[in-house]
Amino acid sequence: MSLLLFAGGPSWPATTVADELRHLRTCEVESLLVSGALDISTPPQTARQEALPLLTRGEQVVVPNASHVDDL
Repeated sequence: MSLLLFAGGPSWPATTVADELRHLRTCEVESLLVSGALDISTPPQTARQEALPLLTRGEQVVVPNASHVDDL
């Protein structure tokens, strides 16, 4: 099991996808970006700065006291 999980397996090194698929593009569809105010993995300000500019017709809603995990 260690060789399978830690040695990379038979397909190592992994091949990457084509360059044109590795870049984000703008989206002109109405979009709703839902963020949790307590989210550590993707804080609302990070989503606002990195994702929202690409959503030309996007809006962000921040849900108070919410996150991706239940322990908060």
